[in-house]
Amino acid sequence: MTLGAGIFLSAIFLGCVFLYIKSDNKPRWRKTVLFIFFFTIVCFVGFVVYVVFKDDIKSFFVQSTNEITTQELSIYRIKPGDKLTDIQFQNGKAKKEKERTKGYSVYKYEMGIEIWAKDETADIVFYGCKPNDFTIVDKIKCGATENDIFNAYKKENVVVVCTDDVEDRIYELKNKPLSFVLQKNRVIYMGIFRTYEDRFRPTHQKPCA
Repeated sequence: MTLGAGIFLSAIFLGCVFLYIKSDNKPRWRKTVLFIFFFTIVCFVGFVVYVVFKDDIKSFFVQSTNEITTQELSIYRIKPGDKLTDIQFQNGKAKKEKERTKGYSVYKYEMGIEIWAKDETADIVFYGCKPNDFTIVDKIKCGATENDIFNAYKKENVVVVCTDDVEDRIYELKNKPLSFVLQKNRVIYMGIFRTYEDRFRPTHQKPCA
């Protein structure tokens, strides 16, 4: 508290005392003082609760008001759930891989997008980052680090998966069907999934210790 604020509050307090002494209606003054006292206590308790739990309170409201559905997540305006015919109408014909991967038909664009589809509908959309690439998916851009992901989504909302390759890790969001592959602590691959169960994982993987 500054010196000026202290003097101001002291003057208010002394003024109230003076008015109470001079007043002919002391019961009314006592009620007013009691109301102010309890109001101050409630405000103080509320302030203490906010200071102690502000991170939890902020996290609750952020997740409640900023929920992003799968349909709002996209890469170059391509998102899971889109029909292949609509995607190719907008972006041109994609190259179809001859072999299916994990039961999916895979379509590729030269700009780095892979579409994994079943029944002519995109279930997964991947993007492979290129050198000096600043493409952004949701809140994360190519080349971002682990700390960037934790800062954007909070560490407790991210599952970190390790693979046999010690240079690679997968960062999966708990509250969004979205994953990032990092190599040497840099984002090199990003994926959006139609459902949480569609997440792509290597054969040998486990949560990092």
